[in-house]
Amino acid sequence: MPTSKSPFPKTNISSHIKRLREPFKNLPIQKVYKFQVPFITMAWKSQEYDYESEEGGKESKYNEASFQMKRIHEIQENINKSNINPLLYNPEMGAYGFDIIFNSACSAFAEIQGKLTDSEYLQGKMVMARIERHMEKKQVYESKWDGGTRENRMVFNFSNWKSLKNALANFGFLIGKFKEKHKFSSPEAEDEGMF
Repeated sequence: MPTSKSPFPKTNISSHIKRLREPFKNLPIQKVYKFQVPFITMAWKSQEYDYESEEGGKESKYNEASFQMKRIHEIQENINKSNINPLLYNPEMGAYGFDIIFNSACSAFAEIQGKLTDSEYLQGKMVMARIERHMEKKQVYESKWDGGTRENRMVFNFSNWKSLKNALANFGFLIGKFKEKHKFSSPEAEDEGMF
């Protein structure tokens, strides 16, 4: 059986890998499956710090604040996407946009509630309860019986929507005020950061 020669010259792969790794040689390496890749930390990713424990040896701790900021960022993305058309049904999430906005705002409130004062916490809980009651009693889409066609129809109630929209906006402004007051938003101009 004849052997065919490859038209490509044989190269030493390890020398290419070393050349590619050269810019990253001082970065810590994290094992991912079978490959070695540099672990580059972004602004919201966890940073690992080594410190001496009381028992001796090094231990690691994670910066939970960076994970919290990432969760708040993702919650805000959900709110912004749903605000494009809050009356539209989102099949991916299985809810209307206004439901997503309210649930996301409740999640944002839950993320920041640890830093709130007692009066701020109660104020936020009261606003949430008021909106929940409003959504239960004054539904935006109501089921109405049509005697002529003998079937239920979904009817849009504009006045219920208008009052819900205002309540959601006020809840969003309240959460934004709390985030700003307790430093959950972007750093101020005098606090120069990484970017």
